[in-house]
Amino acid sequence: MKKKILISLVAILVVLVAVVIFAASNANTLIDQFKPELEKIASEALGSSVKLGKLEASVFPSTSIKVNGVVIGDSNLKGHGVTVPSAQLSVRLLPLLSKTLDIVELRIDKPSIEMIKDSNGIRVVGLGHNEKDEQSAKSKASAEATKGTKADVRKDNGLAINLKKFQVNDASVSLNEVSTGKNYSMTDVSVDAGLALAGQSVHVPNLEVAGKLSGGTPFAISGSEINIAGDSATISAKNLDLKLIGSVISVAGDFNSNTHVGSAQLKSPGITLSRLNELSGVASELKNFELAGSIKPELSMSFGSSGSYKGQGKLDLNGVDVKSKSASLTSVSGTIPLKFDQGNQSASSEGLSLSYGGSPLKLQFQVTRSGDDIKVDSAVVDGFGGKIKSNAAYKVSQKSILADLLATDLDVGQILAALSPDKPSPLSGTLQKAEIKIDANSDNISQTVTGPLSVHLVKGLLKGVNVAADVLKKCQNIPFISGALYGVVPVQFKGDLESPDTPIKNMAMECRASGGGMD
Repeated sequence: MKKKILISLVAILVVLVAVVIFAASNANTLIDQFKPELEKIASEALGSSVKLGKLEASVFPSTSIKVNGVVIGDSNLKGHGVTVPSAQLSVRLLPLLSKTLDIVELRIDKPSIEMIKDSNGIRVVGLGHNEKDEQSAKSKASAEATKGTKADVRKDNGLAINLKKFQVNDASVSLNEVSTGKNYSMTDVSVDAGLALAGQSVHVPNLEVAGKLSGGTPFAISGSEINIAGDSATISAKNLDLKLIGSVISVAGDFNSNTHVGSAQLKSPGITLSRLNELSGVASELKNFELAGSIKPELSMSFGSSGSYKGQGKLDLNGVDVKSKSASLTSVSGTIPLKFDQGNQSASSEGLSLSYGGSPLKLQFQVTRSGDDIKVDSAVVDGFGGKIKSNAAYKVSQKSILADLLATDLDVGQILAALSPDKPSPLSGTLQKAEIKIDANSDNISQTVTGPLSVHLVKGLLKGVNVAADVLKKCQNIPFISGALYGVVPVQFKGDLESPDTPIKNMAMECRASGGGMD
């Protein structure tokens, strides 16, 4: 009995060895027959021609197929926006022996994607697909959806796709913005995703993406419960987390690519502004500002079938500082409600607190944009000992500004100290009332501003100079007066004239700005 069992085990072992040897020696022959079908499926998925390089099969230590080079796009076009030096497919051994290629894992190594942004939008360089190709691909996809497929497996001519895992290693992506000449890139990009296929649907239980942005800033994306329904062309995600510069931004939503109907939600526990300068490789303008504090966004959007959209949300600001060479806003705190749709956007605040040049302020405003027009309604600033009220309108296409401003009971010394904190204030007093109306072009405000200006200053002091005394001292050789006019000033006015400063008890002025000057 033992002898029979031993003989049976040896026989099974011999068969297994024979199977492995057969698979190893004939693997390349077995897989070559699937090359056209693999190219067809990849071409349909990308909407552009895909040609695979030489296929090499291996059964040790696991069954896999290496693809040496992939050409994506029209070979007659100059350049290819997608370069794939190699890819590897993990397959099941026994189905391969029965001339069925069962793919369970896909790994792509060092792919490179080159994109361009111009007046036609964003596209991959070298992909020569057109509208006719896209319609043909959609028709084929629709036909496949009606056939009915075995759950978790897609089969075409002996090809079974039962992907459980998808990986990308050391990828790079570049974007050339034609209008500005700027280039953006992502490098060292890796993707690791679990997959579960069911008919025309794909379920991604987990997703991990990592890489570096232009300038070397690392980023990571993690997600769960991502679903792609091929039959309804709908993608949904319960949670996607973007980790960047020490902050986390969470996104969830769904979108139908056929009807363009969907929704999205975005939120973050806080974005640390002091680290935004790490993104200067992507947005060079950030180098001009010194930022601090945090912003907590919360937004929701919905998309309609006609291309419409609408949304609402808020921005919670906590101790925000924005400093540049010319201005300094610090300790900005409060909530800014947001509301927008495809034709209008609005933002407002009832009680934003901040500091400008060290002076505490309270701000409330209502800003709306409708098409080409931006309006600021009833902006009010409480600070500098008084109040400033303003309304403004800006037409984007013409760069024209119309505004009116009314200031009351402002401390001039505080204003000048805030504007130039490193310099002593040359003037003090109370700006009892100031009114100005502005009509200007934003390209050159100082030279194009026109409009009336009225100012009423009381209890003022012009520091470092006594204008009246200097004038009176220079008034000499006057008939019937010996010496300068300064010498005959009545005693009750001597105190003001002997002061190093010029007192301004009451001064009113009306003028009109025009062409960079005052009339």
